[in-house]
Amino acid sequence: MALIACCIAQFLLTINGSIASIVLPTISTDFGVQLPAAQWVVSVYPLTVACLLILMGNLADRLGRRTILITGIVTMGAASIMCALAPDILFLTVSRTIQAIGGAMIATSGLAAVSAQSTDPAARAKAIAWWAAIGGVALAAGPFFGGILAEWFGWRGVFWFSVPLAIIAVVIARAAVAESRADKPHPTDPVGQVLVSALIAAASFALIDGARAGWGSPLILGALALAAVLLVAAVLRARGRTNPLIPLQIFRNRSFIRGSLTSIVGFAAAAGLFYLAPQYLRDVAQQSAVQAGLFLLPLALVSLVSAQLSGLIVARNKARLDLLLAGTLIAVASLMLFVLADVSLWWVAIGFAVFGFGYGLLNDPLSVTALAAMPAAEAGLASALFSTAKQFGQLLGIAAISTLLITVSPSFSTAYHEVGRWAWLALAACGVLIVALNLRSGATQPSTSASASASASASASA
Repeated sequence: MALIACCIAQFLLTINGSIASIVLPTISTDFGVQLPAAQWVVSVYPLTVACLLILMGNLADRLGRRTILITGIVTMGAASIMCALAPDILFLTVSRTIQAIGGAMIATSGLAAVSAQSTDPAARAKAIAWWAAIGGVALAAGPFFGGILAEWFGWRGVFWFSVPLAIIAVVIARAAVAESRADKPHPTDPVGQVLVSALIAAASFALIDGARAGWGSPLILGALALAAVLLVAAVLRARGRTNPLIPLQIFRNRSFIRGSLTSIVGFAAAAGLFYLAPQYLRDVAQQSAVQAGLFLLPLALVSLVSAQLSGLIVARNKARLDLLLAGTLIAVASLMLFVLADVSLWWVAIGFAVFGFGYGLLNDPLSVTALAAMPAAEAGLASALFSTAKQFGQLLGIAAISTLLITVSPSFSTAYHEVGRWAWLALAACGVLIVALNLRSGATQPSTSASASASASASASA
């Protein structure tokens, strides 16, 4: 029952990252704003989660994982009601920010709460596999559910969807999840937390708004300069403290760096597809919201299958092989879309399915590759940084594709007909880069027990 509560919370956290993308054109029209401005409704979610992961992880260790988990679910549910009732685009964007605060709480406490209740490595490994699979399917299924809900209830129904699930998750979590805390939580560093959060926010703002405002505009150049200053300040702060928020030696671990870079690239590709595909189906292929969702459904279904397959591959100490296969499939699928997207929508559906299979293979080996070599005392911190890399990757993917399109025209249809095929090619390049990052035979191949232990310790990594 605790695992069910955790999986529902994970589903809420992840699906809210992608479910709004398919109704962006409707929201834009309803509130009378251009699509680039409405894009903040999607982008502010991963931005806020990325900024708060380290802080919420520390709070979960100190105040209790169950407490933070339930608080996060309640916050998510309340913010979803605010989104559904939003009178204008600003209120909706603020409500999405509050949603993301709840999401950051869930991301850093959910699996840790369940892991603390089980001492059996096999049971923990199964829980991690299901948690990762639910998250992967939720991100891929967001546009499908969004399309169905939008057709039946309008775009506001997309946000009402989260409310009953949040209520169910809270009831089960209160009954089944036991409280747990870290014996020796990482020392607090409020100044370091502010510096790191501000750094992520400044860099993310530049990525998100660069296409709309112009990369040479004073606003974007100022945000990039601020990010550079904050980076230097954060490094100096870490060097000057005995127990900094982020110990610099963590970045000397090659497996962690390789896994984090792979995570950024992989989730940039996924977010780029989930940003591009729904709008392509709606504006270019002239599909209804339901039809667009149905075309994306195979992507979600095969990602569930491949996520379970990934667990079996990693359990046999083949994490690197899993990542090579994932990158290859993402590249092949994107090349299919590059060549055949304008030929037939059936080829598009096949391309989405192949991409989904590759995407489903990513989660489990990434957590193992990045975290298995980390000391147990740093696993929680490493998992928070690793999850931050995923969120930043999503922002990067959205920013790259939107920049390519918006530079040509604020109209998606017009921009796609000019440069849309190059967007598919950019996703293929991400797949190739995943392969290149993990091609070396010396990539970490931890044992099954080490994999399970690292993944169980890393509550947000899966």
